[in-house]
Amino acid sequence: MRFLAKQFLRGCASVAAPLLWKNYLRKNKREWPEGGGYALTISFDYDHVEDVSLIPELCELLDDYSIPASHACVGKFVEHFKREHAFIRKRGDEAINHSYSHPDGPLNPFERFNELGAQRMEEEVIDAEKAFKKVFGKKPAGFRTPHFGNLNSQRIYNILEKRKYLYSSSTNLTTTQSRGVPYHPGKRNFHERGEPAYKLLELPVFSCPVHYYPVFDSWHCFETRAHHHRSEFFNAFRKAVGIAEEYGSYLNLYFDPRHVVGDADFEMILDFASRARAWVATSQEVAEWWLK
Repeated sequence: MRFLAKQFLRGCASVAAPLLWKNYLRKNKREWPEGGGYALTISFDYDHVEDVSLIPELCELLDDYSIPASHACVGKFVEHFKREHAFIRKRGDEAINHSYSHPDGPLNPFERFNELGAQRMEEEVIDAEKAFKKVFGKKPAGFRTPHFGNLNSQRIYNILEKRKYLYSSSTNLTTTQSRGVPYHPGKRNFHERGEPAYKLLELPVFSCPVHYYPVFDSWHCFETRAHHHRSEFFNAFRKAVGIAEEYGSYLNLYFDPRHVVGDADFEMILDFASRARAWVATSQEVAEWWLK
């Protein structure tokens, strides 16, 4: 019964999505570098050991298509799997701070990030930084809240600003006032623009082009079986590209390696990205350029 209800709601969202996107997005008046009609970032989250074990294979795949990427890494995993994470450093990709223990995950199932006090939250940020400096040789420029979305917190922006981060990438696009581009999150509500605002940027993750409300990530596509059949994943990606092209938006995507490595549609996405008329860049590169 619940499955049928979900299918019905998805069907309704699919019908409404074109109008919802039209009402939400605004034309981006800034021209992206390298003549790109839109900007594209492909990032990966390493929440599970299965994801970490696939880093070497994933990096080899990214090399095949010459795609730069951003990798949201968990500090404890960085410490324990130095060899795997060294592949990220070797190809010159960006490592994003994804907390030290990833609360509400396999390493720390008894805490939730948005329920942590400010001191405990800052510990998660700082301890991950220490692990990053040992393995990647530098402090990260960006942060992604564990599970982000509903588990994101207003408190984390104060910590990130204090520690001079360039950006957070912890929101679902259509829950914000982004309108399709990076924005300075408000100090009263990080979903909104407006004064007073933080100096750092929020880089929202793109929402599902078909269903509008959920994040367009591999969990939505594969675990909820929204786009799990052959070609559905790639076709949804192409629809997202079409939206980004029309409005000159920032197409910020993230996937879990355990869902996409070895998937034919994912290789089609990489092949498309390698030939796209887009600025394909890391999250840090986008943030640095936008802040100029």
